[in-house]
Amino acid sequence: MAYALVPRGGTGPTLLVARADDGTLRTILTDGTSGTGAAFPFELPAAPGEGDNQALAVNTGDGTVVYDVAVALVWVTDGAVVDHRNEAYALASCTSCTTVAVAFQVVLVVGDSDTVAPSNVAVAANGNCVRCVTTALAVQLVVTLQEMPDEELQAQIEAALARLDGLEEMEDPYGQVKAVEDEILTMLVDSGLVEGRETTASTATATPDSAPSTTSPSSTTTADDGSPGSSLSTTTSSSSRSTTSSGDTTTTTTSTQATTTTTTEATTSTQATTTPE
Repeated sequence: MAYALVPRGGTGPTLLVARADDGTLRTILTDGTSGTGAAFPFELPAAPGEGDNQALAVNTGDGTVVYDVAVALVWVTDGAVVDHRNEAYALASCTSCTTVAVAFQVVLVVGDSDTVAPSNVAVAANGNCVRCVTTALAVQLVVTLQEMPDEELQAQIEAALARLDGLEEMEDPYGQVKAVEDEILTMLVDSGLVEGRETTASTATATPDSAPSTTSPSSTTTADDGSPGSSLSTTTSSSSRSTTSSGDTTTTTTSTQATTTTTTEATTSTQATTTPE
């Protein structure tokens, strides 16, 4: 059995998903002509579930740039489980190409929840790729609020997220996302809906070889008077950047559990400049 996904209007490549003899799914891209389609060397991720957010950039065009941005705001009430997933997948099989996926999810939890286990995933992968840059960025902000914000504050949050429209045309998309994230968190803290805030500093490095490099963040908790101490809300941040050779896959997954505020961040980047074997 095979499935075909045809873009509306007939523009863009057609995606075919077929099951191989060993039971695995193979993805084939074709431009709709009588020519032979190209078998994509990766399995595509499952579609996002309810309340999840996913950016998926798939590139098989030589000399092209493919960019996908997914921004989502989720409200959690009545003690519901907080297990939302934020995913960025950048998958490339092309020459002299750039592929970027950016996923930014804000989860606002009103009241208490017995289970707070969000997931933040960034995957960048190259296959049969020459002179290609593949980058995935996932940023997730989970905040527990004492009560539902008023309509004015809700509108301000939505307006802040709207400023990310057209992110693919902006310089420094990472910086743009982080600026909006900080703005939203500041709004919530200033409104009195979040008690306290922990600041986290993290650094990341890239290595020229095929081994991914991950740097663990350092954290400092600051009390209301500015001195070190405990806080009713926490902010946890993790970041990973790597440079890999053609065909390698780098995956960063961050899951956090917190009682009030959780910020998770995952970045993977692959660059290929070698000729595939």
